[in-house]
Amino acid sequence: MLYQEYLDWGEVDVDFILRDGKLVYATVTDNHPTLEFSFAPTGINMPSRHSLSRQQQMIDDVVRTALAAGARNMVGHFEGKWTREKGDKFVLFDANPRVGGRPVVPLNEDVYGVDLIKEQLITWANIPGPPHVPTQMRPNYHVFGKVVFPKRSGILSAVQGWEELLKDKRVYKPATMLLTNIGAKITASSVQMDRVYVVSAKGRTAAEAEANYKALIKKYKLTVVLE
Repeated sequence: MLYQEYLDWGEVDVDFILRDGKLVYATVTDNHPTLEFSFAPTGINMPSRHSLSRQQQMIDDVVRTALAAGARNMVGHFEGKWTREKGDKFVLFDANPRVGGRPVVPLNEDVYGVDLIKEQLITWANIPGPPHVPTQMRPNYHVFGKVVFPKRSGILSAVQGWEELLKDKRVYKPATMLLTNIGAKITASSVQMDRVYVVSAKGRTAAEAEANYKALIKKYKLTVVLE
């Protein structure tokens, strides 16, 4: 039997690039407070809404960990929580010496103009020279999204309103997707909580992105149909 300690508050992703042991790029993405009592992320904010000092502490912890493990040249995707249960600090629990999955690559490229796949290939090829990253970290736009969980177990038959939603220009499509395939079994229990979908919106500011998300949800009234 495996026991895991539950840590409260929000999960974050830290995507970063090391060149010759020096940090050349790093971003923090909020995954929102995880679903109690699991580690399932419930949303997305990029750029992060944590204070700059908190973000810097997370990045420092991640880089220190990577260097201690012997990393010199890498593209990494580390995950952790800023939690109050450990004295209001960052706790790292997932260290991946690779590019992050799902929307991580398009998020970094669209928001900050950094192609993590390209950077990974440059690292593998040991190509010298400066990283292909912006000189100033000014986001092109902000992204806000939420994950929806099923109210009961069953077979996912449809998500009504989905196709109409995807046509709206406020939708950020790389982070708007079905997380369970139509026709697949979906489970909602105290031991396992599957995810139905995530919807994300973009905006010129964090507030506008969140407002656009709320407007999308209100307009399209997505309905999960289970058999």
